[in-house]
Amino acid sequence: MNKLKLLTFLFASLLMLTLVSCSKDDDADLSKMDLLTGGEWTGHQFWTSGMNVTDQLVEFGYKVAKSKANFSKDGSYTMKYDGDLVQSGNWEFGSGEQTIILDEGTEDETIFTINKLTSSELYMDGEVSIDSEGYMSLEGEIRLKR
Repeated sequence: MNKLKLLTFLFASLLMLTLVSCSKDDDADLSKMDLLTGGEWTGHQFWTSGMNVTDQLVEFGYKVAKSKANFSKDGSYTMKYDGDLVQSGNWEFGSGEQTIILDEGTEDETIFTINKLTSSELYMDGEVSIDSEGYMSLEGEIRLKR
């Protein structure tokens, strides 16, 4: 009976290890384009000066989790807040796929530096508008999740 329990435990451990390692392998097989355009991103946290200020932004009426971003393979993007369209236009990679450039060559051009990009997480440094009129912005790292 002890051998059966040990065999069951080893099989379960091997299965868990296989399942955990598959997600990392899947990301390695995907291009940055596929990772970025694989679905809608939802705001998770905002960091500035090495501090997580997500909760403090609520005092200004901005809830990071209400922010949504969607990048399409055709080069278009949309940014929404609380379901309302805030910004849309064209995007492209820059600096060897290390940056995302929104609306290049226009007065609305914005560049985000990609700090992390996986199938479930996108961390970008840049300037983010935290009000609907675009008057108040904050420089830092926006962390998004799927």
